[in-house]
Amino acid sequence: MPRMSVLNECLMQTGRWYPTALVMSNGSVLVVGGETGANAPANPTLEIVPRIPGGSTTVFLDWLNRTDPNNLYPFLHVLPSGRIFAGAFETTDCLTFLLLTRKGRVLQ
Repeated sequence: MPRMSVLNECLMQTGRWYPTALVMSNGSVLVVGGETGANAPANPTLEIVPRIPGGSTTVFLDWLNRTDPNNLYPFLHVLPSGRIFAGAFETTDCLTFLLLTRKGRVLQ
């Protein structure tokens, strides 16, 4: 008998075509960049899926906006410290986004 898996369907807060997705250490997914649709304007934001109860987790990223169209899907890695490393064309940044699920907010 084949093994069955349970999937949770989550809705993103903004439309995205070809974003970068990273599974964080707490099991949430960090989604960054992409376009608003096929051959559409860039979406220079990040969001956390599933959305934290109590509000939006969409954050505008100025560096992603400034380097458009070169960074539609930046390289993301979880560092041992828990910070997120973003390696992108023309810029590299250590993002200090911290997900606080107990308090239901995202700090920058």
